[in-house]
Amino acid sequence: MPPVVLGFHFESELGNYFEEAYAWHNRTGPHHKRSGFRMMEIHDLYFDFELPWWSEVNADPTEKMPKTMAYLHKNFEGEDLEMRHTLVKRGLKAGRDELVKITKRYLLHAPIILLVLGNRKRGPPFLRAVLSVLHEYALNQAN
Repeated sequence: MPPVVLGFHFESELGNYFEEAYAWHNRTGPHHKRSGFRMMEIHDLYFDFELPWWSEVNADPTEKMPKTMAYLHKNFEGEDLEMRHTLVKRGLKAGRDELVKITKRYLLHAPIILLVLGNRKRGPPFLRAVLSVLHEYALNQAN
């Protein structure tokens, strides 16, 4: 029974992440007066919540999933503890990898990447990075 309860804790605390993401979509924003999929502000959700959350939970699961990790250490020991800890870490890594895959496929390609230009917080650093890359790898006439 402890493995099942561990799974319940894991799913519950992972659900907290999804509840926050759903709540973000249900709020209005500076560019949208109605709730819904707020594309103009999607990079705020990504850089201010999603990316930090997955980075932090992968670096230290006890911070974002305290009940899961406490239950794990209280109810398992030895090789069983190591195996279950590995499974939890593997699941969290798979979540982060999925976020990276979505980022590469959608958020970092036109036209969505162009929305960063209109973002007060992210536009200037983005353009500085683009200019730095263009300066470093200047296109010559042959290209």
